[in-house]
Amino acid sequence: MTAPAPWQAHHIFYTAQSRPVLTECVGPLVRSFRERGLIHRYFFINYWLEGPHVRLRFQPTNRAVAAQLLAETESAIAQFLSRRPALYSVQADFFVDMQNTLLDLEFTPAEKVSYLDSKGGMRQRDNNTFSQESYEPEYAKYGGHVGVELAEWHFEKSSDLVIEADSSMNVHVRSVQLGLAGQLMLVMASAFLHDPVRIHDYMVRYHEFWKRGFESTSFIREMEYEQAADGISPSIIERYDVIDGARRAGDADSLPPLLATWLDHCVDLRQRICDLAEAGELIFPEWESGATVAATPEQAVETLLFPYMHMTNNRLQVTLGDEAYLAFVLARALAPDEELTA
Repeated sequence: MTAPAPWQAHHIFYTAQSRPVLTECVGPLVRSFRERGLIHRYFFINYWLEGPHVRLRFQPTNRAVAAQLLAETESAIAQFLSRRPALYSVQADFFVDMQNTLLDLEFTPAEKVSYLDSKGGMRQRDNNTFSQESYEPEYAKYGGHVGVELAEWHFEKSSDLVIEADSSMNVHVRSVQLGLAGQLMLVMASAFLHDPVRIHDYMVRYHEFWKRGFESTSFIREMEYEQAADGISPSIIERYDVIDGARRAGDADSLPPLLATWLDHCVDLRQRICDLAEAGELIFPEWESGATVAATPEQAVETLLFPYMHMTNNRLQVTLGDEAYLAFVLARALAPDEELTA
């Protein structure tokens, strides 16, 4: 069997909701490439560095089709940007302030230098442009080479789900976006952790991570979380019971189609994680010693749940503040006795 060719990656700078990029450019490309057997795998993420953009990655089925795939990808992106340009200014204060804050939080002073402009702010790429870039898998985060292969398989399923949602729902409306994201988080948490107490504890940690990381910013608005959480807890509990009941009964089809697809996938994903961990193939670094160790199945499940969940929210363009909010209200709703406080 011919091995897949190296990944191809493009960054599409688009200062607006990424929905048109996904539904009018990426989605049709993926369908066409799949029908003709040109891609082994694909996925996308949203990113902020040097300006809001979509990072699109295709892995050709073999080297013989790589040049054709590259040419068709770049032609389709160029045509889309000409036909449907983003109209917002990448220099808008909101984007600049947010991106400079993220730059300070995620990079050391030495690392930041290559991304700075002459005024000391983050360099901005031109809006409505694209470039071919390298793809650098995060082996430490996802458990080594085998873990990255599993993550890429999962990212493709997640990308498909988000494109389907963008094509069939008003995900650009914030209330719809948050409602969908919250339910997808509950589905994945139920599939991975099985127990409401464990899910509550996990959501507390998930919220605290964002709270600690961004406590010096205005991204995390605790007062608003407190005010909203109690009013929606009953509906969250009701939704969780339906989702977890479907998971326990092995009856994903009792859920709406999008959630059913996601539940089936997440159950399968958890089993694949456990199988690889049982075989000693998921390797993670110990941050204190620097050594690498094989994770147990439960360690691997909990370790991978965070980045898997976060990256699906990323594809939905859920903001960091809204992600913290969702974790807060989900934890509050599932709290066994005590209340989660800000």
